[in-house]
Amino acid sequence: MNVLAGALSDTYSREEAILDGQLVDVSETAAKLGYRCQVAVTATLWHKYIDNPPELFEETKQRRVWDMLWLLRFAILPVNRTSHFNLTPGKPIAVKVTALADPDDYSEAAITIMLPGED
Repeated sequence: MNVLAGALSDTYSREEAILDGQLVDVSETAAKLGYRCQVAVTATLWHKYIDNPPELFEETKQRRVWDMLWLLRFAILPVNRTSHFNLTPGKPIAVKVTALADPDDYSEAAITIMLPGED
């Protein structure tokens, strides 16, 4: 079962993935940018590029989330459910990420942002 694809599952849901820390919900920030669906990032992406180092000020982490979501707005193609874009989280390197738009556990729109190779 592809946990992050948002498909219904008898064993592990998107909601459980958020509660377990496998996904980090960034929907509150996304709503401020006009997103009208749930948006989450994988724990790997969060810990490696947003919450790194962990002692960052909260506003710095929120700025990284804001920047990532802002970049995603320009990468989304209306005919595709997957977009690829580069995330530059305050470092001189670009990080390639993938955003997958799929239904959540209740068949509502949801976006999951992940690193290449994650699903």
